[in-house]
Amino acid sequence: GALEMETLLARRDQKLYILEINPRFPAWIYLGVAAEINLPAHYVDLARGRKLEPVNDYQVGKLFTHYTIDLIGEISQLDSLLSRGEIHYPETNPVQHSTDEGPTS
Repeated sequence: GALEMETLLARRDQKLYILEINPRFPAWIYLGVAAEINLPAHYVDLARGRKLEPVNDYQVGKLFTHYTIDLIGEISQLDSLLSRGEIHYPETNPVQHSTDEGPTS
C-alpha cells in the first residue's frame, strides 16, 4: 500500500512489534510505472470510495530491484562535496601501453 511499515518479531514472546510506519509509497512504486499502471491514482480512487475494476492491461516482463552500495572515501571529499558541491579526485597515472608490435621479420 501507500505506506511502509517496519516490524520486529520478538523471540521472547513471538509477538510482532511495529517499529516504524512511513506514510509514503515505497521505492517499488516505480515498478507500476514500468508496467504502465498508475498505482497512486488507484489509491485515490479507493479513498474516494470508487469501485476499482481489475487491471488487465499492463506491461509484463518488468523487474524492480533495489540495491545499496557501500562507498569508501576520504573525509576531505565529503567536506568538499558538502561545502562546495563538488569532489576532486586525485589524478591517476594512465596505463602505459607499449608501442612495440613485436618482431618485424
